[in-house]
Amino acid sequence: MEEKKKISLSNILLIIAIIVICIMAVVIYKMYSKDNTKKINTSTESCVISDVNYIEITIEDEEEYSYKENIKIESQDIIESLKNIINQGEKHEFNGAFGFDISPSIYFYLKNGTEIIVTAIDNFNMDGEEPGNYIMVTENQNEEHKQIYKINTELGEYIKKLYKEYQSDFNEVAKELNVNDSIVQDIVKKFNFEPNVQGSIYKVGSFNLDTIPNDLILRMGWGIANKDEEKTINDSDELRETDKSTQTMTKEVMKKRVKSLFGTNVKYTDASFVNTDAETFCGHGITEGEIIYSNNLYTASYDVSGGDIIPFIHESIQKVLKYEDKVEIYVKTAFVDTDDYLMLVIYSDFDFNNNKFQNEIIRISEEEFCKNYTYTTSLDTSNHSTINSIKNKLNTYVYTFKIDKETGEYYLDSFNEAE
Repeated sequence: MEEKKKISLSNILLIIAIIVICIMAVVIYKMYSKDNTKKINTSTESCVISDVNYIEITIEDEEEYSYKENIKIESQDIIESLKNIINQGEKHEFNGAFGFDISPSIYFYLKNGTEIIVTAIDNFNMDGEEPGNYIMVTENQNEEHKQIYKINTELGEYIKKLYKEYQSDFNEVAKELNVNDSIVQDIVKKFNFEPNVQGSIYKVGSFNLDTIPNDLILRMGWGIANKDEEKTINDSDELRETDKSTQTMTKEVMKKRVKSLFGTNVKYTDASFVNTDAETFCGHGITEGEIIYSNNLYTASYDVSGGDIIPFIHESIQKVLKYEDKVEIYVKTAFVDTDDYLMLVIYSDFDFNNNKFQNEIIRISEEEFCKNYTYTTSLDTSNHSTINSIKNKLNTYVYTFKIDKETGEYYLDSFNEAE
């Protein structure tokens, strides 16, 4: 009888132990399930990147175990494809720490000044986590607010391929061309602009075919110097009495001019535009008003009177580099003002927002400035002595021209201050 009681007590203790184990198992399961609901986020919250100016990409330097030098990409087609991949990702949270070493990364530089870093890891696989392709997104390098998204594409592999493709261009050895080379001379003759167009280019400051403003395209098409034969001029006696004249240019001529500058890759819309948006550099005989587009015709009224020398922008070619598919023309840029005594005042900068010259360098007579120099094109190839004497105080800008491999012609692709 006593033994039966002992057996019954043992059974009871066993049952209690089993119950305790079952309860603990349930609690642990519920805890894991609760964390797991965090892991697989069923919301449709996705990453949104928009209004991108340009990007930079980098990958691992396996020899140095660090990141390779960033490569800048401005192609909007590539930027759009990367945005589409990233913006389709869904927000995701992990049970434990999510980290990785040196993975392919993209730096998105938005037009509002924001920097977004996207780091990609392909085929992520860890016990307790959902396998797949992931990205980590950080805004303005704020490490405390990283967001993780799951995507459907091996973005890291795509970045590596892009880097390899652009690195070949990046590492390509350029050939330096003499300013008298036929390629340079052809470009210089074609890209010869009136002073107001130069002012407008520098007011924009930096652009490529995807970011260039529509009115700048039209202003450049209208303002090619020494091509008035393509415009119809009305300077009747009646108009001359008021020192006014009118010019008209057809839609087809504008199209021809734009194509001669940019090729067929630029997109623009025929529209009315203000011809001079940098009034300091207006120039004689240049309309300051609106050029009206109506009935497939551009019409402008302008002042036919002349006068003394006026403020201008002087671009002196310093070097020309030729690559397989492009030519880069580097210029030293001087912003030149005049005073009452026919003296030229040369500045290194101009504040287009406040219409003011900045950082005076030198004062020189007009006669001395023009000594051994004859103005023929807006891009100066004359090895200008005055500019050379102060070039270390001037900023450098670069015009990039891409070759059309079918025609062999070079067309403007971008403009920016040299790094």
